[in-house]
Amino acid sequence: MRVLNISSSAAVDLLRERGALDVLSVVPDEAEAAVASTSASTLGNEAAARSWVGDVVSVPPYMGPFSVAVVDRDWDGVGDGGLRGALVKASLMMRPGGHFLVYSSRGSLVDRDAVAAVVRDLCFEVVGDVGADGDAVLLCVPDGFAVPNVSSPIKMAGEVVAGYGRGSRKLGVPTANLRPDDVASETDGLPLGVYFGFVRHESGSGNDGVVRKMVMNIGKRPTFVTDNGPEESIEVHVMDYDGGDFYGERLAVLVVGFLRPEMKFDGLDALLNRIQTDIGMARSQLDGDRWKCLPGDW
Repeated sequence: MRVLNISSSAAVDLLRERGALDVLSVVPDEAEAAVASTSASTLGNEAAARSWVGDVVSVPPYMGPFSVAVVDRDWDGVGDGGLRGALVKASLMMRPGGHFLVYSSRGSLVDRDAVAAVVRDLCFEVVGDVGADGDAVLLCVPDGFAVPNVSSPIKMAGEVVAGYGRGSRKLGVPTANLRPDDVASETDGLPLGVYFGFVRHESGSGNDGVVRKMVMNIGKRPTFVTDNGPEESIEVHVMDYDGGDFYGERLAVLVVGFLRPEMKFDGLDALLNRIQTDIGMARSQLDGDRWKCLPGDW
């Protein structure tokens, strides 16, 4: 079990006493790193207490995935983005079924409703208060990255329309853009971000009856904001499909999971790297036993 410790190095001994032998602590300086570490390197597959000097936003994804994360909302390692920034970054490095504990080293209560508001568009669910006085809040990543607070897969269907000329096919991740009005009722209230599931033709010349895996982005493409302001789109990337486009055809989509919120990246390379990570994570979940049998009415 790998643990992400975004709190004082004093927590390391406590974590290891409770069986967490593989701990990465996010610390503000080398002095704190020396206290928190039993290994001189941040690399390696052997279980050890390691440190990352900086804030949690700078932790590379390859340091995860983590089964448990502990964050002191008042710790310097949380970074300038505060609790929200720490949770966003941690959400990208957590295993499905993993847990995240939020507490305050200053002894103040951590308000459950306030934390719930912070994570409402992240892949976390609030489990409940921890401690006799409710001085910590426990979150979890749903098994299989299931869409938080949604009890069953989400079904929708829409016509494929022209996109916004971003050249997604040339970038190696072609997408089919669903007409937003066609799926407005199904997407209303869903957080902007990256989802995954299955897709098939509902009508059109390409209707081959094959159900394929997909990754879907609901968002405003903040990396490519136009002068007229961001426009919301629903973009579906169909995995393992090398046919033509779907313009004018209807696609049926079954959304079974949620990976991350919409994010603005520093540039095209960073965006493409994250897209490939999203596709890999989605494929890993969709290839599992959980989705061997799809709902009978889909």
